[in-house]
Amino acid sequence: MWDQLNKEDISEEYVAALKETYQMVTDGIAEVAKKQGAQLVVTQEQMDTSVTKQEALLQQIYNRKVVYSDGSVDISAEVLATLNADFAKAGGPASVHFGR
Repeated sequence: MWDQLNKEDISEEYVAALKETYQMVTDGIAEVAKKQGAQLVVTQEQMDTSVTKQEALLQQIYNRKVVYSDGSVDISAEVLATLNADFAKAGGPASVHFGR
């Protein structure tokens, strides 16, 4: 019983941390987008061409929202720099950074 309660507490803490992290990321994206005058930011999923099962491949195709984008509109590097700077300002350890 104690193990189950402990797992539930950890799960709730994980969900709360995940929500907080997601909010930090979306705030960082919005900050960079506004600076650059972007009105819309989307995520582009890369296609895993090594997939050999038909169902998995079809699922990837169905889930992709962006089929092509010009690389000149990619703000990922600036978003990561912003998130890392915000993280450091908030007192986060210098060795832990957002990134790919």
